[in-house]
Amino acid sequence: MNDLPIEGTPEGLWGVPDLGPVHARPLPGWFSRSKTLLPACRHWREPVDLLEGVVVFASAWFDGPMRERAVDMDWPDVGFYLDRSWASAVLVCSPGFRPPFAQRPSRRIVVYPWPDLGVPRDPRRFKQALRWLLEQASEGRRVEIGCAGGHGRTGSTLAGLLVLQGLSPQEAIRRVRRTYCVEAIESAEQSAMIRQLAR
Repeated sequence: MNDLPIEGTPEGLWGVPDLGPVHARPLPGWFSRSKTLLPACRHWREPVDLLEGVVVFASAWFDGPMRERAVDMDWPDVGFYLDRSWASAVLVCSPGFRPPFAQRPSRRIVVYPWPDLGVPRDPRRFKQALRWLLEQASEGRRVEIGCAGGHGRTGSTLAGLLVLQGLSPQEAIRRVRRTYCVEAIESAEQSAMIRQLAR
């Protein structure tokens, strides 16, 4: 795990989501004065069936626990977060930071940020990270994948895992949009990356 590549720089990890222009509802709280919008659907630790009985959980940073409905609060064994907004939550899970209210087994948390609507800088390193992630989920660990809105980067990662399991890129994209969210995989660049993973 120590050699798993992580993209982004420490100075970019400030807990503010990297938003793109495609979202469709006003942001909650202190963001409400901005014109930035969020998707109409909500994703928080939503189980996603891959192939061969492998299940991962998908989350959106904006859709964290809300009082109006019951939510899954189980901590993942492996957290794979694609937006720097998750960095503040990672601090609580860090091995050197264990306050009394966070007494739980150590977790494997990776912050692997890439731009909203974009793709990782190094596709080969990202494919290596996906292989590791699929291995963790296949061994029965609870894996959570998350970005800001739960669509572009999270959807692309889910489709990438399906490609590594043997689906064609087109089948993987269709399956993610059909079984997870119709708004998943938001840009042509993300679709192209998924096709490249099949090579």
